[in-house]
Amino acid sequence: MRTLNKRMFLSFMIISFAIIFSISFTFRYFIEKSFNSYIESCNIERMDEIARSLSYAYSNGTWNKSFIEEVALKALDDGLIISIHDNKNNLIWSTDEEHRGRCESMMKNAFSNKLNDGMIRSSLNITKNGEKIGNVHISHYGTYYRDVDTTYYDTLNKVLIIITIMATILSLIISLILSKSINKPIYKVIDTVKLLGKGKYKERVDNSSSIVEIQDMIESINIMAKRLDSQDAMRKRLTKDIAHELRTPITIILGQLEAIKDGIWEPTEERLNGIYEEIQRIDRLANSLNSLSKIEEENGTLHKEKVEISELIENIFINFEKELHNKNIDGQLHLSKCEIEVDKDKISGAIINLISNALRYTENGGSINIKTFVKEDDLFIEVEDTGIGIAKEDIPYVFERFYRTDESRARVTGGAGIGLSITLAIVEAHNGTVYVKSELGKGSKFIIELPLNS
Repeated sequence: MRTLNKRMFLSFMIISFAIIFSISFTFRYFIEKSFNSYIESCNIERMDEIARSLSYAYSNGTWNKSFIEEVALKALDDGLIISIHDNKNNLIWSTDEEHRGRCESMMKNAFSNKLNDGMIRSSLNITKNGEKIGNVHISHYGTYYRDVDTTYYDTLNKVLIIITIMATILSLIISLILSKSINKPIYKVIDTVKLLGKGKYKERVDNSSSIVEIQDMIESINIMAKRLDSQDAMRKRLTKDIAHELRTPITIILGQLEAIKDGIWEPTEERLNGIYEEIQRIDRLANSLNSLSKIEEENGTLHKEKVEISELIENIFINFEKELHNKNIDGQLHLSKCEIEVDKDKISGAIINLISNALRYTENGGSINIKTFVKEDDLFIEVEDTGIGIAKEDIPYVFERFYRTDESRARVTGGAGIGLSITLAIVEAHNGTVYVKSELGKGSKFIIELPLNS
């Protein structure tokens, strides 16, 4: 099984090779084509030059064969075989006849210069003073390369090969660097996930990547690790807090019962009532935990019905009138009529928790205001009090079950310490949100936001 690093390296290499060799072959094709065109134009120019030179060999109706031979031998050095005819097509001079041995040698050498395109023949007029005085027939094998042309062409090919080799080596190095740079954060993510699987939730991926998808993966893993760490800490704190919540009433009950058993105290009605209250406290804690567990297990299972929210809150508020009167708390309702489809029992429980919380931590002579209004497509339910408030550093944690601080222990929990956790679970099951605005010593405002079209 190949590793991701090897797969990426091979992929980069295959793509690089394909691009390099495609460019090399294309470049070579165009070089060869352009070079052949250049050589062909040079050959044409040489043939024109031969025709012009031969015009000087004609004077007063006669041809200077010595001059012709000089021109013909020079042309033969360039791989050109010429024959000259006058206007009556009489042969004046033929290199093939006069220098057959050299012509045969040139033909043999033609193949060593890769000239296997066959014999090419051209015919040009020989003119003097604007008048035609004869023809020159020039023969050569293919596009003839002179030694200097062959050297130049070979040099171009060698340069192209060197560039291709260098580009290939460079692509190898770049492919290796790229594959390592891409895979390094991925391997770090893998190592971190393995450590997280072993319960080491403090681990984080400290690498970063310029690739958006890999960076998103790194950030997602870090967020997951942070949440796992937070949940692990919450689980440990939850265990500790449950133990704390149970220890106090159990200690009181055991102390009372042992004293009665040992005959230290009489089992009076007052003492039995105290034991009964502590048992009720444990029962309320168990019931609250059971309610929260059910809400979380149901995972959003709701029995929805249309509810007039102002009527629902008014009916709930009536049940708190006696306690408001006893604490001389001014309770105000500012309700807007609004029909919304919700689970009536669960939403009632959430609102009761917020009002109970406000009552518990609002001192005598304070006030509690409940307000509802619609904004855009959301229903807002606000429960505001003039209680003791919540410290700024505690606000992010008020909805965590059993969350406690020394300074605002009572304020942030309420009752058994899970009422706000239950409220949060109910609201989120309705696709809503609940949050708090508070200032220590000045009161708090809890806000439920529910979508009307959930």
